[in-house]
Formats: sequence, structure tokens, C-alpha cells
Amino acid sequence: MSTPAMDAALGFDKLGLPYYMPGWQQPSAVLDFLMRKDKWMALPAALRVQIETACQANIAWMLGRSPNVQAVAMDKLKSSGVVIREWSADVLAAFRKNTDIVLKEQAERDPEFGAALANQRAFVEQAARWRAISRLPHPSQP
Repeated sequence: MSTPAMDAALGFDKLGLPYYMPGWQQPSAVLDFLMRKDKWMALPAALRVQIETACQANIAWMLGRSPNVQAVAMDKLKSSGVVIREWSADVLAAFRKNTDIVLKEQAERDPEFGAALANQRAFVEQAARWRAISRLPHPSQP
């Protein structure tokens, strides 16, 4: 449903269901801070900076510890008898294709959604170039 740590904490290991990775619906977890813009702008600038700093620190802390926390949770799930499986490349491609259809339809219906989606995709694409050349291959890959 979520991440291995959250699912283990919720007792999903007791359901006897197979566990498929990666989670298409939530490949990772990032916390959000939402506030009405008029209320945000009414805050003193120094307080806005404090909130932004706290949010950034929280995300850095979470991303820094998440790989280990998720691995420990996966071990807990496995030791409880949960079978962890990986989606095949064909299934992941079908997920991507159908997700793209739904996103395209929503973007056509809602121009603000379309603008946000285009912005997000440009951001991800820009970062993908760096990821492609900055990471060593996994030891199991040639």
C-alpha cells in the first residue's frame, strides 16, 4: 500500500498477500506541508524561513535514513513469510503507458494540472541526465 516500513508497521505481513515492488503508486514517500497562500504570505518573513528550513531538514533527514529503514522493514516482512516480488519489465511498461494516458486526459481537462505536470516532467528530465552519469552501476549489472 505504501512503503515497506509503513506497511510492516500497519501489520500487512499478517494478510498473507504477495508484496510487489517497486510500488508504482508510491515509489517513495515525501512529506508535504500545505498552507493557504494568503495565510502563508501573512506570516512574518522570518517565520516563513524557519518553516521552510524545518521542512527542508525533515526531507533531508527522511531521505538520508529511508534506504536503511525500508531495507530493515523488507527483512521484517520476509521473516514474517511475506513473498516479495518484482514487477516484470512488461508490467512496468503497461503501468507507465496507462499512467501516461490518464495524465494526458487530466491535463487536457485541467490547464493548471497540465502546466504543473509539464513543469514536473521538465524537472525530472533535467535530473535524469545527472542520475544517468553520476551513479555507479549496481554490482549485479554489467
